Amino acid sequence: MRSRTKELFGSVLLIVGASAALGQRSVLTWNYNNARWGANVQETLLTPSNVNSTHFGKLFSQPVDGAIIGKALYLPNVSVPNKGVHNVVYVATMNDTVYAFDADHNTGTSSIPLWKKRVLPNGATPVPIAVQRGGVVTGWNQVGVVSTPVIDASTGIIYVVAKDYLNGVVSNRLWGLSVTTGAAKFNPVLIAATFSSGGKTYTFNNSTQVNRPALLLSYGVIYIAFGSNGINGAEQGWVIAYGAATSTSPTPQFRGAFDDEPGRDTAAIWQKGGGPSADSAGNVYVETGDGPVVAGVNFGQSVLRLNRAGNGLTLGDWFTPYNWASLRSFCRISRAFIPISPLRWARKAHCTC
Repeated sequence: MRSRTKELFGSVLLIVGASAALGQRSVLTWNYNNARWGANVQETLLTPSNVNSTHFGKLFSQPVDGAIIGKALYLPNVSVPNKGVHNVVYVATMNDTVYAFDADHNTGTSSIPLWKKRVLPNGATPVPIAVQRGGVVTGWNQVGVVSTPVIDASTGIIYVVAKDYLNGVVSNRLWGLSVTTGAAKFNPVLIAATFSSGGKTYTFNNSTQVNRPALLLSYGVIYIAFGSNGINGAEQGWVIAYGAATSTSPTPQFRGAFDDEPGRDTAAIWQKGGGPSADSAGNVYVETGDGPVVAGVNFGQSVLRLNRAGNGLTLGDWFTPYNWASLRSFCRISRAFIPISPLRWARKAHCTC
């Protein structure tokens, strides 16, 4: 089924609200916070009287070099070297480019990006859809940055996962860029992991896996969820964790991984782009797509609670509906849920992109 997500091809749309000003609250992650409420509870400008065709709508657009699949992030009052202080919108494209735009104007010096950065190793390209496969399902023509990035305001780093193709090899890499300049804060980290189950070890496959869900930053750890569109035959749902960069550890270090279908396939953690959620105790919640179910081992059509301890991710609890087999057989019309902490669920279309 072709995606019903509204993707922006070739432009970023800026929306103006009350008093022609954007709110001053930072948007550091998908759906505002790690609980994924989807509500800006500090909104003070918008009211029923000023959200209308006269005072609310499109302000301007800016061109970009590819499809924007993830969501935009926002930081107010960013001091950009040699360009002054700006409210900034950040977006990333399937052409593996990250942009920072002035959120209020597109004239004068703001007619071009405040900065832009290709998140590709030398000589690499985004992954051609003929290599990734699934173009009929997704409508994509290449695979680069698919997910929504996340910003660590304490260090001024925006984290991005980019997929690239170099010398016939497909890789997923974690990048960290300065929010003020776009400069890389560390050498990109090649995402790699193994997971042990039943006396066997399973290895993360960069070629088949796609990071569709938004990134999660919780208690100094970046969580990256993976799956695919069910078109490679070897994908699985993975969550891989890295410690965020600090002054004493400037390059993110591996902190654990969980594979929801060891020895089997599918059960993607896709969530139609919604990010894993986290509660106040640091537990991480994800929902899996259609796939085999073996109690305690394989987790298709399930909601998982993951706990992190040391350099490992462990399964704390899970829920699998009694009619999982029926849901799997009708995946094109069933519904998936994005966990919202605490005790709320967001409905999203399942088996789409």
